[in-house]
Amino acid sequence: MMLIYVNDIIVMRNDLEKLNQFISKLNKSFALKDLGDLHYFLGIEVYRDEIGMYLTQSKYIEDLLKKINLEHLKPCPTPMAVGKPISKLDGEPMSNPFVYRSAVGALQYLTNTRPDIAFAVNKLSQFMQKPSKVHWNAIKRVLR
Repeated sequence: MMLIYVNDIIVMRNDLEKLNQFISKLNKSFALKDLGDLHYFLGIEVYRDEIGMYLTQSKYIEDLLKKINLEHLKPCPTPMAVGKPISKLDGEPMSNPFVYRSAVGALQYLTNTRPDIAFAVNKLSQFMQKPSKVHWNAIKRVLR
């Protein structure tokens, strides 16, 4: 498997011999720098053991919470309140909708490793045009 992003490339294969052959062929055409085992890529941390590979975005979440000044939030068992539908008419409009839009975008990227928040993030992305304080509170609940 090969993943390319701008000028970074990740190459993985079960067969080490074939992997080394492939890297040698690539190195003939391009200047490569082998950084060793993958540990961090595009905000995703990678951990390995004998069973497999694990992906997490813990640092990404911490950085996001610091960026929007919400690192003090206490955990919440569910990403959305149950039985409380949200509509575009709820609450008064936010004075700075950029913060809301930025948080939704960051949460969308976070769904790569947290599929459990995908529904909530999708729902909250429907209010990007005119987010309210009610919508912002829902964002804070997802971030918990």
